[in-house]
Amino acid sequence: MNKFITCILLAAALVLSLAPAVSAAQDKADSQAAKSKHHKHNGEKKSSHKSSHKSAKAKGTKEKKSEAQPSGGFGGVAWGQSTSSFPGLVLQEDNGPSKYYSLPGGDMAMYGVQMREMVYIFCHDAFAGVMGRFDGDLTRLELLAKLRNDLGEPLESPANYLGDRSWRFPDKDSVVMLEYAGNASTGAVAYFSPEVFTPCSQGAP
Repeated sequence: MNKFITCILLAAALVLSLAPAVSAAQDKADSQAAKSKHHKHNGEKKSSHKSSHKSAKAKGTKEKKSEAQPSGGFGGVAWGQSTSSFPGLVLQEDNGPSKYYSLPGGDMAMYGVQMREMVYIFCHDAFAGVMGRFDGDLTRLELLAKLRNDLGEPLESPANYLGDRSWRFPDKDSVVMLEYAGNASTGAVAYFSPEVFTPCSQGAP
């Protein structure tokens, strides 16, 4: 399990390193949109401006509320919830603030594909992600097809000297990471929240 946990930590670090650039681009787009909206409504009546102001204020309040609780989750449980949200969890690995559990009798499918092993990730007792292991290239191809259909084209890393490959799919506030070892014909897929897991990724190997 340790190798794939390291993969998750690296993926989280990658997401965080890209965040400033994405944020700057988003801020620029928001600024242009606001400017365009200002010109569009410049000749409208004062009452219309008040209505727009109220709408913008309500929208801003809604956005702040959503930022407080990361979107996403698994098995009907949102990111950030405690271990009590998954009755029956069995601790598999304890790395201090980060802990990894199995869930006997739990759902063993990710994106409609059956896994041979499932691990639930928690950071400071907050649900941060889930990862599954699978075997065979046909399963990898099935997963890739479903992920592309649901999330679009991924960022893909070319195969290394061992034949290992990886794909990263952004999914709103979450990340989906698929890794496959060609020589061993085995792979893993992780779905996690960088925002929730980041406090536990500091000092990762």
